[in-house]
Amino acid sequence: MTGGGGTDMAGAIEEVTTRRPRPNLVVVITDGLTAWPSRVGPEVIIVLLPAAVTVPEPPPWAQVVRIA
Repeated sequence: MTGGGGTDMAGAIEEVTTRRPRPNLVVVITDGLTAWPSRVGPEVIIVLLPAAVTVPEPPPWAQVVRIA
């Protein structure tokens, strides 16, 4: 997969977390070139990032997993 930025993960995460029933877990697969919400609710947010790409780290509330 090739990324290039542009997907608004902040908007996507905010939209998903307004759903009912509210999710306990949100998994985000991204190249990391995105805006992030400034804070999130009680959900666990796991962010999958490519191992070989250097991007700014996601916020501290995200649990980051690097994938090959």
